[in-house]
Amino acid sequence: MLKAQKAAALVLILGYIILIVSSEQSEIVELLRLEGKTISSDVIDPSKTSSLSSKVRIIGLLILALIASTRLKQRIVEFQSGSLKSPLTPNLFITAGACIGVIGIVLVAIGAQQRAAESGIRLGLV
Repeated sequence: MLKAQKAAALVLILGYIILIVSSEQSEIVELLRLEGKTISSDVIDPSKTSSLSSKVRIIGLLILALIASTRLKQRIVEFQSGSLKSPLTPNLFITAGACIGVIGIVLVAIGAQQRAAESGIRLGLV
């Protein structure tokens, strides 16, 4: 599970790097607008990049939520067998937080998808 946790962290880092790229693209588009120039959304589209970022982050957070859920199940088995003397509360909070994080990023992805659609771009997932 530790390798999966590291992989999830790397996926999240990639998602945030893509989000930084989207911010840079937005800055370029804004600077071009101020100069009176336009650029095709086929060349630079911050909305599309932002949407991709949220989808990548969904994957990372899903992996983390699955890991948290698996650990909670393991702890419950240990607790029921009597081999675990510590409370389950920390694992419950970790699992609930991970699941809430997934819900949050899914909502972000839906909003990013809608924003990308406004600019005439249609992406897969949502």
